[in-house]
Amino acid sequence: MRLLLAYGANPATSQKLKAELLRIAYNEHPAIRQLLSDAGVKLNALGSGTPSLANYPVSNAEAVRALLEMGASPNPRGRFPLLALAAFQGQLDTARVLLERGADPNAKGQQDATPLMMAVAAPRPDPELVRLLIDHGADISTHDRAGRTALDWALTQGDTPIARLLRQTGASSAYAAPTSAVPPTSSRSPRAAIEAALTALQPTAPVLYDRRKCISCHQQTLPLMATSLASARGIAVNTDAALKLTKSIVDTWNSRREDLMLGREVAGGANELTYGLLALAVSGVKPNDATNAAVVNLLTLQADEGSWVFWDTRPPQADNSRIPFTAMAIRGLGAYGPAGLRSETDRAIARAREYLRRASPNGTQDEAFRLLGLAWSRVPRAEIAAQAARLLALQREDGGWGQLPTLASDAYATGEALYALQAGGLSAKGSSYQKGVAFLLHSQLTDGTWFVRSRAFGFQPYFETSFPHGADQFISASATAWAAIALSYVP
Repeated sequence: MRLLLAYGANPATSQKLKAELLRIAYNEHPAIRQLLSDAGVKLNALGSGTPSLANYPVSNAEAVRALLEMGASPNPRGRFPLLALAAFQGQLDTARVLLERGADPNAKGQQDATPLMMAVAAPRPDPELVRLLIDHGADISTHDRAGRTALDWALTQGDTPIARLLRQTGASSAYAAPTSAVPPTSSRSPRAAIEAALTALQPTAPVLYDRRKCISCHQQTLPLMATSLASARGIAVNTDAALKLTKSIVDTWNSRREDLMLGREVAGGANELTYGLLALAVSGVKPNDATNAAVVNLLTLQADEGSWVFWDTRPPQADNSRIPFTAMAIRGLGAYGPAGLRSETDRAIARAREYLRRASPNGTQDEAFRLLGLAWSRVPRAEIAAQAARLLALQREDGGWGQLPTLASDAYATGEALYALQAGGLSAKGSSYQKGVAFLLHSQLTDGTWFVRSRAFGFQPYFETSFPHGADQFISASATAWAAIALSYVP
């Protein structure tokens, strides 16, 4: 930026561009504020037509306070109240600033979710933040559109300290958590279980893609991984369906190629790019123009600390943890880094590896992807073994893994854990892997799927894809894919 300004770049060509510069300056690059100020760009007023506070991150309380002092509303319009996003991300200081400036503690977002609901169901719930909201008038008895209270949302993580805190304040629950209406089966072999799972998964991908034109983890990338691994084992798969999954990813990225190459953050961000590159790599897809563009964009999204993240409200698939996206970025950059960007991708992978070494995992998914990232970045064998031991220590008596210590074992966490362990060198013939396989085979339903209850705050209009389990179908589709992926390594 200094170089461009030195050569005569005009930093104030239009109100629209000034607004974009302002967004950048108050995003994750505070040093740019002084640079722009020195160049004559006034940052002391939002002005007309500029983005609202809803366009800015909640991770920097100082920046949020500065924008509020410029006249931004503490209650901007968006899918969810800004206070709710701060609560979901565990940003206590930002939540305090917003409440001090008049943020509504009972404002409702998509599906009528409130800040308190999102605070108690956050990936890392903060009791102090929950108390802050209640002390400022958050209603513990409000229901969302499905009839759930804050306590109901807290209970999606099990009987946690947060759930007990809500009960102490008088919160109640009358919501019946959904369960599967389909009985389990224990009669299938691993091969038959994979075939049944793919039979349920494959027809749903084109339904979602045709409806939303997005690359989803649950209906595109994870099923593509499962299909490719099954095919490599000699299991009969719908080849046309697999080719369409690959084509949907490549076509979508080609349609956005200019934006990707220019470093503009596309709708799916690091989520779409990392899952997509991982799925293509597992499927053996060769580098092409689309993967080149994805890599270029992914390089621009790496944080200074070496990580990648995608801020979302749909755990566990995207739970605001940096570990899964950083691990998958390592795999994608290693597989698809263009020759002309070799030094850039090597540096990015090295920084990502050091981030993973420092990172503190929270739950099975973090532990699994930390293992994957360390294995994919080729750290010494002793480090991989140590991380594998951490993940193995989370295996339950029933052979499975739970997403969180307070949740029961399920196919989502178990499939992820087994996939990571085999990448870390654990033999699928070993007793620990076989115990996980037995859990999966005994918990698969007669329709070929695995049921997992959703913990996500969905923000898109709901529709049916023909996959079972209603509003829980998307996480259940991911779980079904992860289970099939894990079973594909069984000899």
